[in-house]
Amino acid sequence: MAYTGAHLLTILASFSFHLAVYSWLAAPVLGRLSPVFKTLPPGKQVVLKDCVMSLVHALIPGSIGLYVFLYPGDVLPDKVWFDSHLVRHATCVGLGYTLADTLLKAVCPPLYDRTMTLHHVIALCGGYAVSVDPVLPYFINFWLMMELSGPFLHLRSILLGLGQGQSRLYRVNGVSLWVVFLACRVVTIPVWWAQFSQHVTSDDLSGFRLLTLISVFVLHPAINVLNLYWFGKISWLVFRYLKRS
Repeated sequence: MAYTGAHLLTILASFSFHLAVYSWLAAPVLGRLSPVFKTLPPGKQVVLKDCVMSLVHALIPGSIGLYVFLYPGDVLPDKVWFDSHLVRHATCVGLGYTLADTLLKAVCPPLYDRTMTLHHVIALCGGYAVSVDPVLPYFINFWLMMELSGPFLHLRSILLGLGQGQSRLYRVNGVSLWVVFLACRVVTIPVWWAQFSQHVTSDDLSGFRLLTLISVFVLHPAINVLNLYWFGKISWLVFRYLKRS
């Protein structure tokens, strides 16, 4: 199987939508949140606008992933081949966003970050591999739920950038980020592999593309490592902040 016109349209629409958020929506929203935004250097404004775009994106696949997790229907761990329209299109939304953000990072030097560049390369390769064919929807849905931590992460950056690092909202958001990141990106690691192991010892994966196998056995572990690294950094920041308080 391959992408249908609807999948390609979803990718294109997501790409265009997220660039529109960055170009036309982010600055007015940030200006309304705080007059500080208009006084920031252009480079910092670019970074905050990108945070708004990323926050908006995280709400979409994250919400869809949570919905599918709570109401799975036929999206079950024993189904290797199953075309879940929600999971597949949500992954296409993620592809469109990642393409848009990669483009922005390529043309806007303030946005360059080595770790996020690696993340985006993995997301593009893995997202394509698991959405071009209707494979492993239950397990791919865990990838979607990782985005649930995104709104808290990007709100933290926005608040810091606007000089609100000492506000109550910043403190509450920081603790919420730690809890949600732990729940959807760290605790899920052993759960994912424990449930996926039943397919490793069978012939269930025999019809998969090579890139899909690479995504599952190379790129997914790489994301696991990145998540553990980021969680360590978040935990240290939360611990240091609470210790000062």
